[in-house]
Amino acid sequence: MDDSEAFVTEVCLHYFGNEMTQSEIATQMGVTRLRVNQAIQHAKTNGIIKFQIDTPFIVRFEKQQRLKDALGLKRTCIAPVNETITAITGQPAQPWRHL
Repeated sequence: MDDSEAFVTEVCLHYFGNEMTQSEIATQMGVTRLRVNQAIQHAKTNGIIKFQIDTPFIVRFEKQQRLKDALGLKRTCIAPVNETITAITGQPAQPWRHL
């Protein structure tokens, strides 16, 4: 089996860049789907692949996770408050409360 970083890089480029399935990659590269999966996991574990979500919503999702963990809940939802709330209710929107 080829454990080289070049192999892992090629697999990841096909998987994340070209949006190919693991089966398609395996067929194209002449390896098993398991080997493709292992390469992707290796890339994630060793920092070859890094995920970054760049959105203003990430703050809300992080707060939801902290609230869920702190209270032992299965699911949480924090709704954003803005001018729309004021327009609908006639009451001023309350600011976010930080956990």
